[in-house]
Amino acid sequence: MDTQTTELRDYKLFCFNGKVKCFKIDFDRFINHHANYYDINRNLLPFGEVACPPCFDRKIETPCNLQLMVDHAEKLADGIPFVRVDFYEVDTKVYFGETTFYPAAGFGCFTDEKCDYKLGKWIKLPKKKD
Repeated sequence: MDTQTTELRDYKLFCFNGKVKCFKIDFDRFINHHANYYDINRNLLPFGEVACPPCFDRKIETPCNLQLMVDHAEKLADGIPFVRVDFYEVDTKVYFGETTFYPAAGFGCFTDEKCDYKLGKWIKLPKKKD
């Protein structure tokens, strides 16, 4: 169970064609870095990253302002095939972190290769114009 923490949690929202499809929460970053992935309904997803593996038996509180983060992320992601938008939540206030088009410089590996394909299918590239 997640206890009260003084750690500044990073909430990373993955946007595909302007819509948030999932998000991850990094935790214990300076102790033993882990990150859990969640769907938009706050359900824990069965995969993670090799560099910061998930901890499925650890319940991490999701942000109380998740919908506000989603709204802001989708505005920023409008018209973009893929972008990750990061936020922080401090005393119930939302703070923008950054956007990135290439998380882990494009070289990060998931704990299950099938996830690469699943997330890749969420990207719809625009048709080439002649």
